[in-house]
Amino acid sequence: MRNSFIKGRIQGFSTFVIIVITIIIGCSKSVPFEEPIPESNPPLTIHSSELVDIRATDVYTKYDSLQRKIEIIDKINDTVKDVFFITLKSNDFKNNIYTQLKNKTFTGTLSIISNEEILFIMSCKNGVNLATSTNEQHSNIKSNRVPSCNLTVVHNCVANKIRQMSIFDYSECLVTAPACYGGLWASCGWTNCITGEQNVNLKN
Repeated sequence: MRNSFIKGRIQGFSTFVIIVITIIIGCSKSVPFEEPIPESNPPLTIHSSELVDIRATDVYTKYDSLQRKIEIIDKINDTVKDVFFITLKSNDFKNNIYTQLKNKTFTGTLSIISNEEILFIMSCKNGVNLATSTNEQHSNIKSNRVPSCNLTVVHNCVANKIRQMSIFDYSECLVTAPACYGGLWASCGWTNCITGEQNVNLKN
């Protein structure tokens, strides 16, 4: 009698364990892992040259989008000459944008805006680039201190480098560090404003 009671308890416990394991496995399958939303980075000023500083700032980092700001600072006059807003926005709300980037399933747009005008936009669907558009003729870029160092040329250099990168490589820059996405502008500023090695073939 006692053995039957013990055997019954063991069987009951085994059944309970199986049920718990089944629930855990079921939950793990029904709730896919999502990448955490990262913390915003502190602003960073890059001393691009004796003429220009580049200040990179994380504006916001949200579930479905992020925005970064680039300020071009004239060191001679200590004034902000131009401000560019870089926005990465997802159109797919099944997963957060960071999970989509990790899995290379991102659907949405990457855009650069200055003075409320779209200067550059790249569209992507399920990880595949669809189209890129660059506004080079009507951009309201203010800086034009010397012909070889105008911000239209610098912007076109940045747009060209982004086109050469995958949207995932540049997005990783935007997520991880101001030194990464700001460095792109600093590099183009150095090439076009200091060394004078302008690339005249920036248009597609």
